Amino acid sequence: MNKWIEPITDRSQRDITHRTHKAYLNTTDIRRIESNIAYLAKKLKLAGYIISPITPKTWEKSDIPKVADLEHICKSILTLVQTYEHPRDHADLTTVPNETLHYLAVNDMEQILFDLHRFMTNAERNTDLAWAMGSAHTGIYVSA
Repeated sequence: MNKWIEPITDRSQRDITHRTHKAYLNTTDIRRIESNIAYLAKKLKLAGYIISPITPKTWEKSDIPKVADLEHICKSILTLVQTYEHPRDHADLTTVPNETLHYLAVNDMEQILFDLHRFMTNAERNTDLAWAMGSAHTGIYVSA
């Protein structure tokens, strides 16, 4: 399984003004976003959810994302949201490919992925804890 790569969700106008590395959307960013989408889709599938595999595109360093690429990314994120759980107050990504890409839109994409990852991780922990507590209560689990 792909591994989770910590997203960048704190791009700001200051990054744009001072031309920091966060000011530019490059193939490293796109690879991270698509890799995290594939990671979450695979986690959902392994957990029994019905979801088609989402395979990241192979990006070359010189590639520039096109509108169709952004549409694919946004649709993939929406598929994850609809399959698992609707994060509270998540951003609407449906207009992103039709606009000039703004740093806040990229923050929104990565924030949704971060929230989904956090929800899934917490659910896994709660399930493990509930199983352990239930097993201990019924006497199936014996602690040392």
